[in-house]
Amino acid sequence: MSDRAVVEEIIPPRPTLKEEAERLRSYWERHGNNPEAVAKWAVTDMVGILNYIIEGE
Repeated sequence: MSDRAVVEEIIPPRPTLKEEAERLRSYWERHGNNPEAVAKWAVTDMVGILNYIIEGE
C-alpha cells in the first residue's frame, strides 16, 4: 500500500444556460446603476456566454 493519499478532483455540475443567464441578469440588475461595474463586466460576460454556447450544454 502506498503512503500517498488519493486525491479526487470534484467538478461541480455545470449550470444550464438558463441558470447562467439568470445569474448574469441578477448581477446586471444589482449593478446596472454603476457604469464602471457594467463596463468592466460587459465584455467578460459576453465572452463567457459565447464560450458556453460554443462548448455546448
